[in-house]
Amino acid sequence: MPKNTRTYVLIALVLIIWGVLGFRFLTFIQPDEIDTNSITKIDNKVVSETIQDTFSIKNDYPDPFWGSLAENRTKKSISRAISAETHLPFVVRYTGSIVNATTGSRLFFISVDNEDYLMRKGDVIKGFRLINGTSTSVTVRYQKITKKIDLEN
Repeated sequence: MPKNTRTYVLIALVLIIWGVLGFRFLTFIQPDEIDTNSITKIDNKVVSETIQDTFSIKNDYPDPFWGSLAENRTKKSISRAISAETHLPFVVRYTGSIVNATTGSRLFFISVDNEDYLMRKGDVIKGFRLINGTSTSVTVRYQKITKKIDLEN
């Protein structure tokens, strides 16, 4: 085979290989479009299976740190006296919020004794501090009383 013929055959072979690789790469990047007409609705039934735990741990080996057999050590529970429902001295209602699209900060509409205020987290009005807030509830603190207030419709 002459040298020029061999060169042309090798160039054609390289172009074919690179073409196949390029085609595979492009089909990987651009997947086929999904035909929405052929999609059928699937029944959404939740099946819950309860599997019972069938093993237990035997604690009959010596404790590597204390040197004795392990005993049933339980943490002492601390019982705190929960006071009765604490009431705020003012009527506080949460009526909604808006989000600034550019900064992501949220303004909350809070009504204290039928006076409406726009508040951000950390603002203080009439002694009330807005601690935290979401689209469904806010947490306010008045003196040492912290209360979660849900959104009113």
